[in-house]
Amino acid sequence: MNHNFKKAMTALMLSALIVSSFSAVTAGANDAAGRLIHRESASASQDEELGGSSSSSDTDEGSSSSSNADGTSSSSSSEEEEEEEESSTSSEEEEGSSSSGESEESSSSSETSSSESSTSSSDEESSETSSDTSQEAPEGAVSTEEELREAIESAEGEIVLADNITLSAPLNLEKAVSIDGNGYTLVSGFASLDSLITLMPGASGSEFKNITLTVSEGNKHSLNIWKAGDVTLENVTLDHSAAATGAPLVINNAGVTINGKCTVITGENSWYGINLDDRYGETSLTFDLEAEITFSDVYGKDLLWMDESQSQITVNNPEVAGLVYSELRGQYLAPTVLADGNKYATIQEAIAAVESGTITLLQDTIVYSAITIDKDLTIDGAGFTLIGSEKEGSFPVEYRALTSNMMNITNGATVTLRDVQLTAGNLNHDVLYIEQGGNVTLENVSLDHTNAAGGAAMTIESADVTVSGSLNVITGENSECGINVDSATHSQDATLTFADGCDVKHQDASGNEVPLVNLDLAEGQSPESAVVNPGNAGLEFDENGQVVPIPGEEEPEEPETPEAPVATVT
Repeated sequence: MNHNFKKAMTALMLSALIVSSFSAVTAGANDAAGRLIHRESASASQDEELGGSSSSSDTDEGSSSSSNADGTSSSSSSEEEEEEEESSTSSEEEEGSSSSGESEESSSSSETSSSESSTSSSDEESSETSSDTSQEAPEGAVSTEEELREAIESAEGEIVLADNITLSAPLNLEKAVSIDGNGYTLVSGFASLDSLITLMPGASGSEFKNITLTVSEGNKHSLNIWKAGDVTLENVTLDHSAAATGAPLVINNAGVTINGKCTVITGENSWYGINLDDRYGETSLTFDLEAEITFSDVYGKDLLWMDESQSQITVNNPEVAGLVYSELRGQYLAPTVLADGNKYATIQEAIAAVESGTITLLQDTIVYSAITIDKDLTIDGAGFTLIGSEKEGSFPVEYRALTSNMMNITNGATVTLRDVQLTAGNLNHDVLYIEQGGNVTLENVSLDHTNAAGGAAMTIESADVTVSGSLNVITGENSECGINVDSATHSQDATLTFADGCDVKHQDASGNEVPLVNLDLAEGQSPESAVVNPGNAGLEFDENGQVVPIPGEEEPEEPETPEAPVATVT
């Protein structure tokens, strides 16, 4: 009996131990899962407090996981909690190491269930957080044209857009308004030759921010500010790419301050980016020192243009928009050249400002008046092009006057032209005219005379020119020749030297077989002294002393291959 009693007591104690171990493991797992859900819930709560004003785009990108207060992903917290779970489970398993395999499977099942529950809870909270932190418009925000016009009519506080709005008619404002686009767009839905928005007298103090103003075909200005006092633009995009005429921004007898980011987009029919007009009184434009100006243009327009007398126009901090003032043209322009560490609007102003050294082009540049180089300089084109303007009044119409040439080198200056193309317009005579003892070296230069009114791509008169590297000469219908070597005019020698290794090409687009080189020499000068080493350029003197291309050797005809005899096999 004692033996049976002992066996019963042993079985009873073993059962109690198994039950106790199972309860401990299950309780530990549930406790760990509870801590995990609580921490993620707290994290989601923090996110709602700290990120409630996040934009919808930010939320969309990160909607699959909430962010912690320190900016780290909540997955790191989950990893920490998983480590805690593993540590807790491991500790509890050590305490209940005598538990059966069935209890371990139950524990594992419990942990998996808790994990799935917490994940589901986390996803729901993440979804709620995404919804809570999306860029929701405040109460009273407008999403239709009717609501917008009603809000402007009442003009009570700031007007916030809740959606893109298409205007069926121009928006003419005669009272101060503050419109926050909230990242949305006001776009033209009408085709009349009117501005999208016009601010008129009485609209002083108006403000536009976080908005895009887009015109459509047939429209004029994107934003026309006329006698409207002080206006502020902050984070504004003015899209004028489809307009029929006008400019993205016109300011007339008003003052505009640009803050934040400002993008100006011009189209083929745009006058320029920003037009300042003082015909009705004082006009000003101020670029905030922290502003960021982006000018999107592919048609050669200017960002800023000042009309009328300019005596009542003020531009503050133009350097913020990357502009410098050009005395030569009387405008704030994008710099086109760099010289002695300074940027200049025109190459002529740079030449006037420096005594010697190198002037480097920063971009392809339209030239509106003759460039005159009368001092020792290097012009480094950096692969860019100088283009003669065809705008009326750009070059004087006097035929053969120096002012009608695109570039003149004079006064005995020693000049190097490097890595540059000079392209004449239809108002130009010569592309490059060198006189009065000038000493010029051409290194990788292209002279395009295709559209010129007359003359030559290059005239050398009483000066010396050396061709080094490549030289490309393009002649057109009105070209007399490619290069005119002239010592007859002043009875002083003129020389053209082709250096070893030079590469000279002549493209004749005239259809008249215009010669590459023409000699007009003084009586005492021989052709051989006027053109030195012509063979380096593939040239030679003909029987008349003119320079002509060396005839190419005719390729020998390939002998005909005799047909192989046909064998007859019997």
